[in-house]
Amino acid sequence: FSTTNENESDLDFELFTPERYLWIHSTGYNYYRGSHFQTSDNQELSDWLDSLRMALKLDNKLVSWKIKSLIEFNAYNKQRTKLDSAIDARIERLNSLLPTFEPDGACSKFYLKQRDALKNAKQLNNFDKSNILNENSKDCRDEPVYDYY
Repeated sequence: FSTTNENESDLDFELFTPERYLWIHSTGYNYYRGSHFQTSDNQELSDWLDSLRMALKLDNKLVSWKIKSLIEFNAYNKQRTKLDSAIDARIERLNSLLPTFEPDGACSKFYLKQRDALKNAKQLNNFDKSNILNENSKDCRDEPVYDYY
């Protein structure tokens, strides 16, 4: 089965039998195209997987609804994994930058705050992840900040 939207990848509908999905969901881990992930930290992901599980339990006469649910989940999951990868890459970059600064210096503190925010962002919904990634992808400019009143 191929989707008609070029931004969505091909789906193998056979991978998503209700029995297989329910078994995987009951283990506490969920399986999607070869990836394992814990859902307890990400409420949005848990909600998507619950919705998908319900759709897969529908009568076989509703195959088009099942396929629609799979396509929507695939689009969400693609965005989620892309954001998670970008967050991980930024955290790696920060980890390589931090040793180059004085521990109590302005840039060190700036990057430590960014790293903490990014680590916490992984459990958020995609919209909030995107915002936090954008906010915490700036480089430190080691210039004094003046308050003008």
